[in-house]
Amino acid sequence: MSALTDTFLADIAGLDPELEKVRLETLAYWNEETPPLTIAYADIGRAIVQLHDRFDADMRRNIYARIEEGMVSPDELLRTAVATGMIEAMSGRAGRLGTWETIRAFFGAASLYHADWWHNG
Repeated sequence: MSALTDTFLADIAGLDPELEKVRLETLAYWNEETPPLTIAYADIGRAIVQLHDRFDADMRRNIYARIEEGMVSPDELLRTAVATGMIEAMSGRAGRLGTWETIRAFFGAASLYHADWWHNG
């Protein structure tokens, strides 16, 4: 991971103690190795979907605004991590849970474009 991708993920995870717990568990699992970006971001993406119903409206807006920021970042590594790690994991988890339409409504334009592309195959 890069400093930017580490910071970005830590910022999103830091919005909620349960998300931070997932981030720390991912780091602990990989022990002394750095987890692959897509895995680290996917773990947080799946957790966002799992915890979605317990987030208040402000928290949801905050989380999805950050995801959108990542998708429109000039940093290609960050955009890729958000798209292929976080958003694709969110799409997959929401599809399996039957919550896709609920989750979908919160994405910004760039995030939604990728999420729909991934979800619809």
